[in-house]
Amino acid sequence: MREVSDVIYSVNGRILHINLTNNKIWVEKYGNDLLELFVGSRGIQAKLYWDLVKPEARALSSDNVLFVGSGTFTGTPLP
Repeated sequence: MREVSDVIYSVNGRILHINLTNNKIWVEKYGNDLLELFVGSRGIQAKLYWDLVKPEARALSSDNVLFVGSGTFTGTPLP
């Protein structure tokens, strides 16, 4: 069986976090286990949203999270 890293070339394995409340920026690395369970940018972002946002968070509160992600075909001629 091939490793996920052998198949997925467009993933850099890092997430950039920017906290606008306390002006902190950090990079989090993730492994193939996240890629195997949650496919693509949408899947990974859904997992992160589930983990990071409390159910009682209001839409415009500082407890909420904004995600910006690129997909697998970013930078390719595919539409």
